Amino acid sequence: RRAQGYHGMGLGWIKSGRPQAAIDSFRRAIDADSRFLDPYLELGPLLLARGDWDAVLELCQRGLRTFNDISEFHKMLIAALENKYSSEEAWRWYDLRPMRDREVAVAPEDIICCVTARNELPRLPRFLQHYRTLGVDRFFFIDNGSEDESLAYLLEQPDVELWQSQLPFMRANYGSSWFELLLRRHGVGHW
Repeated sequence: RRAQGYHGMGLGWIKSGRPQAAIDSFRRAIDADSRFLDPYLELGPLLLARGDWDAVLELCQRGLRTFNDISEFHKMLIAALENKYSSEEAWRWYDLRPMRDREVAVAPEDIICCVTARNELPRLPRFLQHYRTLGVDRFFFIDNGSEDESLAYLLEQPDVELWQSQLPFMRANYGSSWFELLLRRHGVGHW
């Protein structure tokens, strides 16, 4: 109840144009009950708007310990890492490594398909054929620790860009954080 009270006060402070008071109230709500999601989701955008990257990083790390599947935490974390350090630091955080030694070439009209895979070799030829028929021009694959010949097969495909991560799938928000990083860098303006 105390956490809900602080959260309500924070919402009131936002409406009255007092962001610092709102920030303080949301922090109190989180301290009162670290399993209450709403104050995290109110506090994060306030800290992002201020450019307080250290506070955003701290908030996201704390929130992800309890709410690993909340995409807002991952998006805020990526934004804070990119702004405080670099996009490369965000890629390191999510252990995203390119498997080709070349620039990613995406034409302005290309349609992109993002895929996570692990040990999918038996399904890859049919999968690629199906989506090529539908009009996909470029595939962004993230291999999550395959032990079969998936990597070798994908490296043979000229329309496939390939990255690898050993980070557990769940810690990358079930692959969504990898997609977020790839699309921020290579997919803006693409379908």
